Amino acid sequence: MLEYQYGIPYRHYSLIISNGMQQTFIKELQGNFYLRTPKREKPTPIYYVIVMNGKKHRFATGVKVYPDHWNTKKQEAYISVRLSELDNKNNSIANEKIAELKSRFSEFKNYLCECPDEIDNSDVLLKQYIYKKKEIKTMDCIAFLNNQLASYNGASASTKKDYSNGIKNLDRYMKEGHAISSFDDMDKKYVKGFYEFLRKIDDAPTKDGHLSLNYINKQISQLSTMLNKFAVENDVMKLQTLNDWNYKVWTIKDKATKNIDEIALRDDEVLLLWDYWHNISDAKYKDTLALFLLECLTGQRYSDIDKVLKDIEVQNNTMSMQLVQGKTAKKVEFDIVFELTKEILAEYKNREPQKVTVDYFNKLLKKIAKAAGIKGKQLVTRHSGENTNVKVEEKERYECIKSHTGRRTFITLLKLRGWDNRKIQTYSGHETIDMVEHYTKIVSPKDYKIFKDTIRNNPDKILRYADEEDNQKLFEGYAGVKKDKTKVLDYLFGINKILQIKDMQSNGIDIYQLDEMKQIISTIKNTSKLNEIAENLKGKENTIKEHLDKIDSLVWNIAYSYKDAELWQKYEYKKLKLNIIDKIYTKEEIEYIWLVEDNETDNNSIDKMIEEYEKGK
Repeated sequence: MLEYQYGIPYRHYSLIISNGMQQTFIKELQGNFYLRTPKREKPTPIYYVIVMNGKKHRFATGVKVYPDHWNTKKQEAYISVRLSELDNKNNSIANEKIAELKSRFSEFKNYLCECPDEIDNSDVLLKQYIYKKKEIKTMDCIAFLNNQLASYNGASASTKKDYSNGIKNLDRYMKEGHAISSFDDMDKKYVKGFYEFLRKIDDAPTKDGHLSLNYINKQISQLSTMLNKFAVENDVMKLQTLNDWNYKVWTIKDKATKNIDEIALRDDEVLLLWDYWHNISDAKYKDTLALFLLECLTGQRYSDIDKVLKDIEVQNNTMSMQLVQGKTAKKVEFDIVFELTKEILAEYKNREPQKVTVDYFNKLLKKIAKAAGIKGKQLVTRHSGENTNVKVEEKERYECIKSHTGRRTFITLLKLRGWDNRKIQTYSGHETIDMVEHYTKIVSPKDYKIFKDTIRNNPDKILRYADEEDNQKLFEGYAGVKKDKTKVLDYLFGINKILQIKDMQSNGIDIYQLDEMKQIISTIKNTSKLNEIAENLKGKENTIKEHLDKIDSLVWNIAYSYKDAELWQKYEYKKLKLNIIDKIYTKEEIEYIWLVEDNETDNNSIDKMIEEYEKGK
């Protein structure tokens, strides 16, 4: 009678009768061929599976077939005039191997029929018969993994680097007295020994010389993934050997994973970087910060962030973009959430930003964040090596910033604004809701309170939505947010800071060498939120003019001192949008006036410049 065990059909070949004796019917034993991934569109390995003595024996055939070329009923690959000559040739090779294994299995059954005393040793005999013509060779496992990794395109550059580091540590373990001749030697006992070896490492490039448990656990997990992809799928390792690891049961949980240096930036910190971006002259640094800001504003990974600049669509005044994420091959389509995104997109409309490696990107980010003024301490914990105790240490916040901080920042900013995880997921492209929650870096109710207090007391430190209706909802209920003209004008022009240095100048201080000057210039050149503010200040032109009259001359002198025509143009442009003036100077007009001022004691030079200027006009 045909029955199933382990989901595989088989017939009883032994029967216990009443007096305790056993009848055995060896010829009723059957083997079946199965595809490893029957729903795959690419060639997949064929396995020979035999159930005997209550065990499932799984043998790699060493051949592959396209799933749609496989005849399940006949247990062979199709040979057909409808297939190409090459397909028929490949399928013939597979069928020859299948026939060979069937023949060996028949020889095995015939032997047991002739030698019934060997039945108790049938498990060992079965393997000997199936593999009798298979030569056992010593394999260079490290070279094999490196070669496979070099040609593998199914992972990001950072993941491939992690894989490479794992291979290097495994190679080190093998060279220190743990060499193996095949991947099947890499059983549970072996990998547990490798795990303890990683915990004992004391010369790692870390502060204490040890690897964190989080990193060690990740190495074991990635090694399992690599072996499944490279060794099992190429029939040089049995899947059962890998499954027997069951590493999630015995690996030690890292107690510090919830307090590692994975931070999210606040609104004011993003705006601090935004202001600094306008002052960077070095193209590499400027592009690096622009890409990071796009991460913060769109939630995409660094590996995908340059795609944001390519497929932009505008429908009914709504700007959106679509891309296929490299890590998951998932297509995401989303609109612009934050207003600042538009200016970055405009900056790179006609050129691509210079992109560097992830490691170099992270190094540059820390330098930029420090220079921009990201401050504060971050309490982090570390669980490493063979230690059972968790170490606590303080790090500067700018030291914690790296490429993935942008993605965490985007998700955290939206959570603070009341977005639910499912809505955020449509933007971030995460596979699960749990991953969205994992990326949220809100550690206590205090974070919500700080956010609300900032809206109420320092609204200029809050990132604006691209949609004005969303902004109205965000600030709704916070009295005085949009009515305080002084704060708004301070955001646009830095009035308070300018008046402060004006007082310093009156007391004999050379203000043009002050660090504050960079912040003032950045503030005046920043035109984000201008349209929104101008709309809210309609009808207040006279009051605004009174405030700006106090700083007009100093702003002009600052622009003149630095020969920065753009600074004065941006200043006038803002006044134009606020209906204070009705036109602005061109760059040529500004530079002409400065030339006159530079040469005002030389009448002949002035006449000559006027003549040349008129000709140029």
